[in-house]
Amino acid sequence: MTSPHRGRQIPAHVCAALFAAAIVLGFAISVAGQSTSPQQSDAYSKAYGGWERRPLEKARKSGKLVFQSDFSSAGLAHDWTADGAAVEPRNGGALIALSPARAAAGRKYGVLWSRIAFAQPLMIEAEFTFDPSTLHDANIFWGQKQPAADELGKDQDCFILSCFGWGGRGCGFESAKGGAYGITAAVAPQAKKRYSGIWIIDGSVQCLYLDGVLLVYTQSPSSPPASGLLGLSVFQSSVEFHSIKVYALGREP
Repeated sequence: MTSPHRGRQIPAHVCAALFAAAIVLGFAISVAGQSTSPQQSDAYSKAYGGWERRPLEKARKSGKLVFQSDFSSAGLAHDWTADGAAVEPRNGGALIALSPARAAAGRKYGVLWSRIAFAQPLMIEAEFTFDPSTLHDANIFWGQKQPAADELGKDQDCFILSCFGWGGRGCGFESAKGGAYGITAAVAPQAKKRYSGIWIIDGSVQCLYLDGVLLVYTQSPSSPPASGLLGLSVFQSSVEFHSIKVYALGREP
């Protein structure tokens, strides 16, 4: 028997309504099928999450404060040695730039060296702000034996943490003898922002946290020295260092 409606087309508005209903039904089924995914995610996070915080949590737990900067005129004279750096006390911090003499000699960086050496494992915590005209190269040296940039890495290897070096986007590490390693370009510098950078050195393992976020976890190409001087450095830049703290870290037995 032939249906009297054979060959008749379904009206367009009816097709649209059926199609929309199918989409809604499919979405509902999909959501229902994935109802356990947040629980699975929570289980995964509970089992494996938080790894990126552990080096910092460990350092905070075992760290003992052994040095805190005093950037007054008296503190600068007592604790630091300028090496091609022009240093100006400012609002409790120190504005560091390349000295005119060093610039006239065609050199590109200056360093403010600590007068005492610090042994590793250690954690260095620095707060700094860029001059708006030079949003690059807030650098920290550690491991140098002599407070002289011209002798960098000659007596023993010196390690460098650079925040927004390598053209202004790179954050990571460099060895005076082995070159750059462990660099990320995931963040961009900002003017007038007060940054908090943390450098953890524990044997060959080195970590960089910027504003509490782990940017780099790596191993140095060579074993760092047992101790060395700390240096605050600029490379054709002007940086205000607000504070420097150094913590001696205890090693697990």
